[in-house]
Amino acid sequence: MNTLKALIRSSVNDYTAALKNPLWSLLTITTFTFTACNDNAETIPVAQQEIIEAVYASGYLVPDEEYQLFAQTEGVVAQKLVEEGAEVKAGDPIYILGSTQQDARYTDTQERYRQAQLNLGENSPVLQELRAGVQAARTKLAYDSVNYHRYKNLIEAGATSPAEFDRMRLAYENSQSEYWAQQSRLQRTTNQLQQELTTARSQLNIASDESGRYIVRSDRDGKVYYTAKRVGELVKRNELLATLGRSNQYHLELQIDELDIRKIALGQEVLTELDAFPGKLFRARVSKIYPQVSAREQAVRVEATFTDSLPGGFSGLSAEGNIIIARKQNALVIPKEALVGDDSVWITKEGKAQKVRIQKGIETMDRVEVLAGLDAQTQLLIE
Repeated sequence: MNTLKALIRSSVNDYTAALKNPLWSLLTITTFTFTACNDNAETIPVAQQEIIEAVYASGYLVPDEEYQLFAQTEGVVAQKLVEEGAEVKAGDPIYILGSTQQDARYTDTQERYRQAQLNLGENSPVLQELRAGVQAARTKLAYDSVNYHRYKNLIEAGATSPAEFDRMRLAYENSQSEYWAQQSRLQRTTNQLQQELTTARSQLNIASDESGRYIVRSDRDGKVYYTAKRVGELVKRNELLATLGRSNQYHLELQIDELDIRKIALGQEVLTELDAFPGKLFRARVSKIYPQVSAREQAVRVEATFTDSLPGGFSGLSAEGNIIIARKQNALVIPKEALVGDDSVWITKEGKAQKVRIQKGIETMDRVEVLAGLDAQTQLLIE
């Protein structure tokens, strides 16, 4: 208070003289106004210390490679094969769903495929009958061919009548036509049965694939963090069944206000606290910045990978942290409350109060770095 009174007396004594000097009158009037109106002002030195600029972020803990399993078809949970916390391998079944209609369709397509195989096999009754017809036609053709050529020789020798020769020739031609017809019928039926087998196989594959959808499997190695259904519950198509991820490997998913996103870059350090571990600080680094702003929350999602090991973890743990934007050692730092306007401060110089302009650097919630305008010996005046 004595210092403040001395500054006031000095300012008053200089006030009259300053009025005679236009170049200094404005500064002196401003100085007098400050000292006269702030009886509670005090002087503090400019500090030289570390200053850190950071952006606040909040979010939660997420397993690495987290993914969700959805039902590919409708059904009822017949078996639930794992519980939360279980370790699974790629391909391990998680749920088995049941469906009476699907079971009936699968059985029907199996029977159709089996019948199609029999119809095309060596012991196929249909093909055996057709092959027998071809063989009979071939035998008759051979017999009629012999008679035709014998009667042809006889007619040339004049040993038979033309009517008998024509009868043998007609029988031979009819046998040829019948043989070709039987062969064509066999080939056509074989092709048809082959097509039926192909169709039946395709339908069986489709039914098998649909039945496979009733077995919900893990896509990769990991841990089951959440299961959504119990035995006997109805499952609809595209309904969530389970959440899985890497075992005991986590990262942070953080929300950043859209006003701060221009300050965020990959690789920046993140200092975070988890509610489950009070008093402990964990370090991470920004590993992914999503390009879309949430319209509802007006925030951007950021992922951070831990550089410190966690003593344990649970998916979904809430987290709060600061993303380090800038850090400087031995910086000239002043309290933010010392600012007058945006870029000025009151100081004492040679026993007088003066208002000076500064150049700011890093800013935090309560401190400001001074790049120019002050030095380490400067004494600030603040209320």
